[in-house]
Amino acid sequence: MGSTYWTEGYPPVPFDTTSVAATDMAVAEDLKVDVVSSITGDFDSNVDLKSGFRVWECSIDLARYVHEHPAPVTKVLELGCGHALPGIAALLDSPTCTAYLHDLDPSVLQLITSQNVSRLPASAAQRTRYVTGAWGEGLTRLLKGDAGLFDLILSSEGIYKQTSFEPLLAMLIDLLDPENGVALFAGKRLYFGCGGGTAPFMSFVEDHYSDTLTCRSVALFEDARNMDAISAGLPEEDTKTLPNMKHAQDRFILQCEDDVYSRQEKDAAKEELMKAIREQSQSVWYKELCEEFGWTPDQKLVAEMETKNEEELKKLELSIEGWAGSSRQIDHLIDYGWINVRYFFADAQENLGDIEQRDAILNKGEFYLRIGDREKAVEAFEEALKITVGVGARLDNILTQIRMNIFWNDIQGCKKNIDRAHSELSKGGDWERRNKLKVYDGL
Repeated sequence: MGSTYWTEGYPPVPFDTTSVAATDMAVAEDLKVDVVSSITGDFDSNVDLKSGFRVWECSIDLARYVHEHPAPVTKVLELGCGHALPGIAALLDSPTCTAYLHDLDPSVLQLITSQNVSRLPASAAQRTRYVTGAWGEGLTRLLKGDAGLFDLILSSEGIYKQTSFEPLLAMLIDLLDPENGVALFAGKRLYFGCGGGTAPFMSFVEDHYSDTLTCRSVALFEDARNMDAISAGLPEEDTKTLPNMKHAQDRFILQCEDDVYSRQEKDAAKEELMKAIREQSQSVWYKELCEEFGWTPDQKLVAEMETKNEEELKKLELSIEGWAGSSRQIDHLIDYGWINVRYFFADAQENLGDIEQRDAILNKGEFYLRIGDREKAVEAFEEALKITVGVGARLDNILTQIRMNIFWNDIQGCKKNIDRAHSELSKGGDWERRNKLKVYDGL
């Protein structure tokens, strides 16, 4: 049975997830029909955007995205859940996950959210919690006191107005697990008349929170609504520190004479390198090491890695180039018993703005960096830099290129990029990036 939590100012309206009174179910159906039938366009000026009685379009897209990108999460929070489709998708895909479902309106939780949860297997329904209240410190304290930190935070169409950006981001910083926490938001590119949307939200994060949060577009769903999903999270060391300098250190150990590092230490270094090569399909890096140290390449391993990398690269190319220069419709079914979804992908060059296109190119660059293809990684980062406007984002790009130079012992390239970074810093830049550059200066 799910627990009910209420913030101050909201009277308790108790219910459980497995048995809702027939009268309540009838009321819920009536409300649902009345409200949904009155909302047929984008936004009706007579309808409050906070209405949780409608299945908002982006919640379906976000549910599909969560379902197709399952992650081992233990605690998920959906803000402004309404029908809670994304939260339920995460709940079903993670058998040990507890889902906290939030909505500003307690009647939505009682009459709508619980109806969908009641259709789940009992094992899933028992892992739900409910909370209501406005975004802010009070709600944050309530959630943190009961749940602690969250692996995944979800929200659909919650950024339709700019006044919601600040309280939402403050909650993310307080509630996301700093080790692996991720937030996924789905929304329209721009909500006319409201000022919000994914495009202004990402710009707001880049302008005001670039030293605290990372934010990027991860999917575009193209139809008449032009929606996309974005991912925000506390800066992850893995993405901020590519390439991994531990690999360079292990390589250095192997390069040294036996009187500097013992054979046992060298064997351990090689083992660590091979572990990373297998886990991350570092096909190009593996070939480089085999040539340098005279190892006999494992052709089966090479073939497996190259096949996997080719498939991943195709997806990355599609996200940039699109299909035949236009959008392509794909039929897709998410069947939890009540959802049938038709959705669309669109190509970045025709439908994405500079920020999204830049991120798509950076994803490709990070892919090449991960597998050890330095030349192609540099090409991608330089291509992304050409369409990058913000000083912070430009510095992140150049700082990553400095790491590449250090990793591959390119002294001249390192000096060149340090000079470029100083030039960018003269235009602005936060203390964190300044300190990083000081470290590279010292090297």
